[in-house]
Amino acid sequence: MADAAHDDGDDREGPRVVALAVDGMEPSLLDRWIDAGELPNLRALREDGAYGVAECSSLSSANQWTTHFTGVGPETHGVTGFLKGDRKRLAGEPAPEARELVNLSDIRVKTYPELLAESGVGVGLVNPLPLWPPLELDGGFCVSGMLAPPTTDRWVHPPALEPELEELGYRIDVRYGDRPYGFVDDDLFGEVTLETLHEDMFDVLDARIRFTKRAATEHDLDCLYSLLKSIDVIQHCFWAHMANDDPTYGRAIRESYRRVDDLVGWLRAETDANLLVFSDHGFGPRQSDPPAGLHSVATAVASRVPVPGVLKRAYDTVLRSPVETGTDGVAVDSTTGIHANPAAWTLAGPDVDPSDARERRFEDLPPTILALLDEPVPEAYVGTAVDAVPTPRIEDRSLAVRRETRIGDDEVVSERLHNLGYAEMVDED
Repeated sequence: MADAAHDDGDDREGPRVVALAVDGMEPSLLDRWIDAGELPNLRALREDGAYGVAECSSLSSANQWTTHFTGVGPETHGVTGFLKGDRKRLAGEPAPEARELVNLSDIRVKTYPELLAESGVGVGLVNPLPLWPPLELDGGFCVSGMLAPPTTDRWVHPPALEPELEELGYRIDVRYGDRPYGFVDDDLFGEVTLETLHEDMFDVLDARIRFTKRAATEHDLDCLYSLLKSIDVIQHCFWAHMANDDPTYGRAIRESYRRVDDLVGWLRAETDANLLVFSDHGFGPRQSDPPAGLHSVATAVASRVPVPGVLKRAYDTVLRSPVETGTDGVAVDSTTGIHANPAAWTLAGPDVDPSDARERRFEDLPPTILALLDEPVPEAYVGTAVDAVPTPRIEDRSLAVRRETRIGDDEVVSERLHNLGYAEMVDED
């Protein structure tokens, strides 16, 4: 275990903790490009701290990020997918007919940013999924992400932050047609060129990075969380191009990882923060679906009981086959990358003891963040802090919360999520 946390937080530059969430960052790609010398800052972060993979209990980003912010599983926090009623549908129970996206009202317990704010810790949240409407955090801010309805003006709190975001060219996310923010489906490839997709995704990513830098150095925060969701979307769209060395878009994913690497180097040079870089799942080639009956049984079982990660990976590997690509080896009419297990994590900073690579659970990262902030971990949390950080206090703290239960009808988002299993399969959205 690490020794006691440093008590010189007031003398530090920047937040005490920066949690850089890279949606879908794939461990094998990190290893490949670190070994090739293309990600020098992530290599240095590994060498100076602790790193490893994190076993995922779900491949749903909505589920995973809600688990991250609450420290508990979906049976407690209540979110299993992007759509309201997903959990009931998987269990074969009656569910709402309306295809509405989840929001903050569906999260049945307090998030750790809310707990921190109650304790006087300044928290900044950039693009937290699925926290819309934005959390109102004393001494901090919240900039909601892709689940903010296109009709809403409630996406930033405090609202006074909005001009700063506009100055930096900040965008909530990519959006095409009547789709929600940040979603792509196979129909999109008949409506938007790959050139437009590529340009838009990197534009969103670069703006998110600009504001992350601003927040880390010009806002008075103890903890900064920033989600780079664009990495996930880029991998969904350009995986086959990478696999087939497409001369135009084959380096899109690698370039997105290099942008992350540059940000890591900047944060380490400009702040004294403990820096955690982590993902909610990994990535791999898109798989075709196994027989419907078998999949229904598998998802129903997974919704009721914990399934070891090795079995999840065996299911994907053995019972599914890679999606067909075009005649030139590159599919340009569909998404070609999909979520996989495990996720990745790397952590270094003044309160982190260097250690060997370790396999952890994704649920271990929230208590790790709290430990680095010298804040107690609620007893209800299902994970344990990694060994490289100070041993946290465990506290029997209530997570009970009253949420706004109705969002105005003009702010309901209809979905077009039939691709990637968003509408039907909790484990793949």
